[in-house]
Amino acid sequence: MLSPFALPFHSTTPGSGTVHLTLLPPSNPSFSTLNFTYPLKLLPSKAHTLLPLPPAPKVRPSTLPASSTDTQSVSDALPRPTSVPLLFVLTYGGGLLANDRIHLSLTLDAHTRLTLATQGSTKIYRAPPPPPPTLSPHLPPDPNPSLNSNSSFTPKPISSQTLHCTLYPHSSLFYSPHPTQPFASSHYAQVQIFTLHPGASLGLLDWVSEGRRARGESWDFGGWRGKNEVWLIDPTPSAPPNENNHENTKSQESKGKDTEKKRRLLLRDSVILEGGSGLKPRMSPLGIIGTLILTGPLLAPLADFFITEFELLPRIGARDWDALTTAKEEQTAREKWRLERQAREKADGVLWTAARVRSGRAVVVKFGAREVQGAREWVGAMMREEGSVGREFGEGALMGVG
Repeated sequence: MLSPFALPFHSTTPGSGTVHLTLLPPSNPSFSTLNFTYPLKLLPSKAHTLLPLPPAPKVRPSTLPASSTDTQSVSDALPRPTSVPLLFVLTYGGGLLANDRIHLSLTLDAHTRLTLATQGSTKIYRAPPPPPPTLSPHLPPDPNPSLNSNSSFTPKPISSQTLHCTLYPHSSLFYSPHPTQPFASSHYAQVQIFTLHPGASLGLLDWVSEGRRARGESWDFGGWRGKNEVWLIDPTPSAPPNENNHENTKSQESKGKDTEKKRRLLLRDSVILEGGSGLKPRMSPLGIIGTLILTGPLLAPLADFFITEFELLPRIGARDWDALTTAKEEQTAREKWRLERQAREKADGVLWTAARVRSGRAVVVKFGAREVQGAREWVGAMMREEGSVGREFGEGALMGVG
């Protein structure tokens, strides 16, 4: 007799999860696949309702170019999602133990949106001390146990997390977890790979704190490694098959009749923090560092906002001391907010920079602060002032930034 509690058909590897978001008629997002195994837990929450787009202005047909109706974007005719689901990525116990492995596969169908978040910082618990080597009373101690295959040398236990995400055309993902918090003597490795089809958008916030400051920890972990990769799928017209070459014809048919998809790297960002006595002096006085990656049409306004604010930061020699008038001009609301934000940046020790990469196809923001709260307030202030994240993805996308 078969057990009524038989395992499902999906992967039962510990720490694995699969998410597939689809768009049901007429335009309702739904999880067609959502499964996970211990210690990973995926928790859907209330979706953010999107407001309908304002009607497009009416234009007389006589004023339109002859080819305008033929060259309209296909995305204008496709449905827009009515809401943006919010999915929490959790772990039992609030963190990862030594040798825990998390692997999450995420797929967003065309014209879907998803907000990925956490409910708190991910703790990286310390690795247990290695067991003492067992020595034979008749043999001297091995001076190089790591080079001897017969010795009792064991590698350091590492907690790891891997995310593979595929965004199909015009889909959007905003991933804003709380910062990871590695404890003293812990080891952690993280790899996040995103594959974007044409028109897809991605917002990724990746940051790590110094540890448990209340317990006197400051960059005392054994090691922390993180790598983020963003790949683009660009469909390009394939060459017409050669009728005189049968092998060429078969290869063209295997690639597709109209297009072949080429995968190329947009950016790769790696952070390697090797623990030891030399890490703390190099990181001082920072208590947290982070990276924000923005790409795609939906997040282009936010990316431009970061670039504009960075260009307007005070710089040596930028002030005109020879100006004839000293009267203060009337400041706009945005200018007042900017001055107040810059004052808070100085008080909280916030350092940041922003740059465009790959001819402006993506914006990468690097930042650091003395304390976690200062970094959270700075990121949250920037996103809330610009407004597109809360409007397009919901307030759940801003939970990790205060």
